Amino acid sequence: MASKSSVDPRFIELLLRESDELLLAIPVKKLANEEAIGVYRFSRRPELARKVLEEYPTIFLVIRDSMLWSDAGIDSSNHPLTFTRYLQETLML
Repeated sequence: MASKSSVDPRFIELLLRESDELLLAIPVKKLANEEAIGVYRFSRRPELARKVLEEYPTIFLVIRDSMLWSDAGIDSSNHPLTFTRYLQETLML
């Protein structure tokens, strides 16, 4: 799964461990590069969009705790390389 999605195998392992069910993987970078979706055309900062998609080429939709999550709530954006964080509690609004 990691090689097909171009995602770090450690992230995939964490994603599967923290999810109840993997619904689908959306290859956003591939779709953007093939111009199937206009990510770069509609972005105010297309170079930043390209950079983000290099780091996050695939979005995973999962069921976790009976709720729909993207990437199982795992966040690595504000952490050093190889560190991730995930939401442990559901916040109800």
